[in-house]
Amino acid sequence: MTDEPIRTFLDAVHSGDPERMQAVLAADVVLNSPILDEPIVGSGPATAVLGLLSSIIDDLTFGEVLTGEIHVAVHLTGTVDAHPIEAVDRLEFDPAGRVRTMTVLARPLAAVVALQNRLAPTLGAPALALVPEGAGGPGASV
Repeated sequence: MTDEPIRTFLDAVHSGDPERMQAVLAADVVLNSPILDEPIVGSGPATAVLGLLSSIIDDLTFGEVLTGEIHVAVHLTGTVDAHPIEAVDRLEFDPAGRVRTMTVLARPLAAVVALQNRLAPTLGAPALALVPEGAGGPGASV
């Protein structure tokens, strides 16, 4: 895989420009998110989520890029509501160089929950909350 589709994708996401982001996504792109059970399908909905992410994640920095035949993994860091976040985006490109699938893996949990809380109203999902140990959550002793 050449660097051009990867660089075009990273530049588009970093720009926050919805038209540039949508242009690098396949029409039937599948976005697998750590904060939703079901994938986001289609370039319109995926572009909307990527646009939200670029406005929510501060100091978004793309780091190392690992490339294969048609897959790429991009390491990124940033902050969400003062929580440092680290993620890896696994991308699969179609023959035209557009993203066909994108799977996002993120950590630590506090940052993922903060991100989910910022996205939940727009995505129509209930906000998640961290439950402190011993507060009656799953696995709590009785």
